[in-house]
Amino acid sequence: MEHMSQCSEFSMIASTLELGDNVSTIPAMNRTMVLLTRVDLRTLTIQAQQGALKILCASLPRLPGHVNDVRCVVAFISLLTSPYTDVVCACANALLSLSPFLLGFACAMAKAYRNFLAQTPPLHINNVITVLDRLRQLGSTIKADPDVDNVSICVLRALSIRDHVLQQKILDLALDILNPRNVENIVQLVCNEMDMAVTTIEYRAMLQKAIDGCYMKYLMG
Repeated sequence: MEHMSQCSEFSMIASTLELGDNVSTIPAMNRTMVLLTRVDLRTLTIQAQQGALKILCASLPRLPGHVNDVRCVVAFISLLTSPYTDVVCACANALLSLSPFLLGFACAMAKAYRNFLAQTPPLHINNVITVLDRLRQLGSTIKADPDVDNVSICVLRALSIRDHVLQQKILDLALDILNPRNVENIVQLVCNEMDMAVTTIEYRAMLQKAIDGCYMKYLMG
């Protein structure tokens, strides 16, 4: 019953934001902030989650200061890790449309998403691939951010997931955000991963290729 009322409230807020009235936008966004502290969006119905995403997409460009609000980051990441594939895909696509308008948004999402990758129960692999692909599309935006060094380290720590498809996606993303400042840290982390006893022949070959790619890209850059 509570979820139904929240779904209705999200719908009302979304309607308010669609009016384009900046006077009503601020209180509507403030009300959203209150709602986001009360519930894990992943537990809501698909309709409520879609409503919440619509609100975030409509309000964040108008009030860009909220991108650094931990509640917004948690809310967006919750939707990226939704059990509903439609919500994940819509949210992943929203990353592309929002990032050009919100300084630091892509970096914040990349760092926060890594923390959810190893959760139990595990995220659906196809949904994870979708999100990682979108983050790769934002590689140049992430690379230009002053916090890119921390992001690259966070991304590589997700290699703890023992799935070769995801590990390759993670390595590809790390190479996309490679720069002269972080290349040594990235190579060191990948070398440390190679030294672990649990690595398979296939995984070691993948890691070696990534190391070679780091050196080639660094020398060419």
